[in-house]
Amino acid sequence: YDQRENEQLNRQANSDPLTGLLNRARFYSCVERALSRPRPAVVLMIDVDGFKDLNDTLGPDIGDRVLQEISIRLKSVPPPASHVARMGGDEFAVLLPDITDINEAISFAQTIVTLLAKPMTIAKNKIKLSVCCGLACAPLHAQEALELVSDADLALVEAKRLGSGRVLSFVQEFRSKATFRRSYGLELHRAVEAGEFMLFYQPQINLVSGRLTGAEALIRWRHPERGILPPISFLPALEKSPLVVAVGSWLLNEACAQAAY
Repeated sequence: YDQRENEQLNRQANSDPLTGLLNRARFYSCVERALSRPRPAVVLMIDVDGFKDLNDTLGPDIGDRVLQEISIRLKSVPPPASHVARMGGDEFAVLLPDITDINEAISFAQTIVTLLAKPMTIAKNKIKLSVCCGLACAPLHAQEALELVSDADLALVEAKRLGSGRVLSFVQEFRSKATFRRSYGLELHRAVEAGEFMLFYQPQINLVSGRLTGAEALIRWRHPERGILPPISFLPALEKSPLVVAVGSWLLNEACAQAAY
């Protein structure tokens, strides 16, 4: 009984309860062990495109069954895939040991993308997914497990930015871009707290009567180092940030207050 109980506790500690795949912690351990030999290895990070919309539309029960079907397909992938994990949410990871050719790794990743794109039927719902994949190779990109997985994740972020069904291999530029995005995010937080946004107004004129009929409020960022920045320089980043709600509320309140004044 004690042995069975220990085995059950071990499974719970090392596997994802929904899919039965390895969990994040166990996957890191597998990558560490693979790199300790030392031998080449590739990590693939896979993310489902638009999964939140699917989950919201069909419900979490269907969403869970979709994740389970994905896990079944990933477990059916032939060698050299040795370890498959659910890293959380709709993100999965695959470890490919002993691969030295990056083109071979990309080809294998594309095979997985194609496999997961095959239609599935769940509770009479016909579902067709698309996924993106980022990959990183050891020792080419990194020689330590956390860095290798992080590099693959950065490649995944860039793949998703390009659109559905993409496969990208890590390049150093991706880390530089991630550092810039983080720095820019911190600047946006400071801008909100310090009240660095301001409004300009574009008048709207009735061309027949020549009378002023209204005005369009245009947001600008009074940056302490770079001067007044136009929307194109910060709105794309702001729209993807949770700060967009706070800035939108400020904009409405400020425009109404100035109009009343």
